[in-house]
Amino acid sequence: MSLDEKIFGSVWNFFSTLKSNHEFPHAVYLKNVHERLTHFSSIVCGRPITLIPCVKTGSFDGITFYLPQVCNLYSELSLNYEAYLFRIMFSCSLWNEFSKPQALVVLPDDIKNYLILKLTADWPQFGALYMRLMGASLVEGVFPKNRDDFLFGKMPVWQKLDTLGEESTFGEATQKGGYDITIKDRPQQVELSSEPENPLVHSFEKVHTAEDYQGGNKNKDGSDSGDMSDALGEVEFDTVILTNQSAQGRVNVDSGFLLDNKSSELLPGKCTFVYPEWQTSKKIYKKEWCTVYENKTNGLRAELGDITLLKKMATQVAMNIAPNVRRFKKNEKEGEEPDLDGLVRYHADCLSKNVDEPRLYLKQKRMENNFALLFLADTSQSTEGWLGDVEIISLVREALMVSALSLQKAGLGQYALASFYSHTRHQCSFEIIKSFDDVMSLENEKRILLAIQALRPKGYTRIGPAIRHATHLLNKVSAKKRVLVVLSDAKPSDYDGYEGRYGFEDVLKASHEAKACGIGFSAFAFSHASQKKAHDLFGGKVFRASSIHQFARGLAQLMRELVVS
Repeated sequence: MSLDEKIFGSVWNFFSTLKSNHEFPHAVYLKNVHERLTHFSSIVCGRPITLIPCVKTGSFDGITFYLPQVCNLYSELSLNYEAYLFRIMFSCSLWNEFSKPQALVVLPDDIKNYLILKLTADWPQFGALYMRLMGASLVEGVFPKNRDDFLFGKMPVWQKLDTLGEESTFGEATQKGGYDITIKDRPQQVELSSEPENPLVHSFEKVHTAEDYQGGNKNKDGSDSGDMSDALGEVEFDTVILTNQSAQGRVNVDSGFLLDNKSSELLPGKCTFVYPEWQTSKKIYKKEWCTVYENKTNGLRAELGDITLLKKMATQVAMNIAPNVRRFKKNEKEGEEPDLDGLVRYHADCLSKNVDEPRLYLKQKRMENNFALLFLADTSQSTEGWLGDVEIISLVREALMVSALSLQKAGLGQYALASFYSHTRHQCSFEIIKSFDDVMSLENEKRILLAIQALRPKGYTRIGPAIRHATHLLNKVSAKKRVLVVLSDAKPSDYDGYEGRYGFEDVLKASHEAKACGIGFSAFAFSHASQKKAHDLFGGKVFRASSIHQFARGLAQLMRELVVS
């Protein structure tokens, strides 16, 4: 876009806005609240929703809502805005309750009343909103003329509820007024090639303030954002393309703005621990800042699939470790190899005529494995993302299973398995899958594998408190060597500002605290981040693992280094 076009567009938009505001001083224009309403509709529906302005009262088609481009029903600006909120909530409920591939022209009152009662039960404030909108006086001579048309809209013509009898054809429904979306071009039938399912996934772990989101523009002056927003404003959505495939979307929202995250009430029935947090800007600890809830998980609702491949992999890891566990013991009466030191000592004893019983051999003996390991897995919402063609949470589950099975087969020391996630500093969850005291019987092994299979992505990634609690547990174990192994995507984040340099430095500080207690620290990074970046975050020995095979090789290397050190 050239400079003269930009100047003309800015002047035109400015005077158009002045004219519109002068004619309708209390009107709400969809373009002015589009981003906020888009986020609101996605949260209410539980899936990504697209809002498109239309000339008349509008309708909806699946995850696309066609809303009137302006609301001037009432003389108050707040009521006109609430009318948009009502319309979105009603449309979401209508689609969720009656999403059947049939046709409908008008919306019967009984269905309307049913949905209003259901929405009032689900959202207590909805009833007051409905009474407020229905009781307010309308402005005469403005659009839309009919209040019900705006608040409830019309069902798309390709939808029909069972209570209305025979289906209507596309042409009949259009003549009856059920289809009021302006479409300039005829629909195009597009055949898409069928390819193996490989969904495109983008996981947003946090959106600070939805209403302040400005389309990804980084600088306020627009110097690095290009002409994207202007160009999108000029696009006309006037073509409908019919395909034989439907897009699939999923929105998982932790609606923190609906909760009082400042509440410090302790959750009942769980062991509670309080830890500090490092504030790098002031180089001080925030004392008693994070609350960690420890709980033991079970896999009562999980179903264990075929883990034959994981068992074979665990056996290979165990076999790779086992030879390093054996040591040659000197001064033995019999053994596999001669002891040169013993021969020299025996020869000197013979010359001095002070001969004891000869001990001239080396014998392999299994040495005592006096060490303890704790595997700590990140199960936050970000693990719902994909690493190539593998979902990160699936990789985490498989990694924990291989770790448990291989360590059990190799008979290596004491070990524990745990997972973590968070909902602000007040609710940091630490879920114990296997404690150091659990004995791996056949029954207990099945319970542990089911508990691992039951892990699901939830919450945020406050890594620092989890590492500090794991350090606390390892400090209570009597072992010569203690090691903490973290499995994470290396993305510290939480709803209350735990991110960026603040989160990065707290994780690094927590790992240094573990090392200061004599605890070894290692990590497996399930992410696209470079190994150097993950090493800078955790500060210990870091392995990148983009597949379960790569994790198994890293685990075998880690254990070999541990048993020979």
